[in-house]
Amino acid sequence: MSGKWIEFKPLFLVLLAKMREANDAHGGEEMLRLRAYEALQEMVLRGQAEREGKAYRGIPKAIAEATAATAAMAAEQSRSPVRALTVTSPAPVAEEPAR
Repeated sequence: MSGKWIEFKPLFLVLLAKMREANDAHGGEEMLRLRAYEALQEMVLRGQAEREGKAYRGIPKAIAEATAATAAMAAEQSRSPVRALTVTSPAPVAEEPAR
């Protein structure tokens, strides 16, 4: 998304075509449409996109800042040591006597 206004349906069709090219379009078209719409609304709430009627446009500076912040968090997590998890077996459950 950049400074160009585009309605959701054409935007979704572009997204769907790209996902099909990459063989990532799993879960049905309606589910993908819902997830894409929710993601777009989150972008609007975070100030990364604007909405005017049924049209949306991205705010490049806000998107770049969010991308940089996500990359920084991923880099930080990759540097932090992984803590070992202790897996314990569940306690045996006592069976009730038959009646």
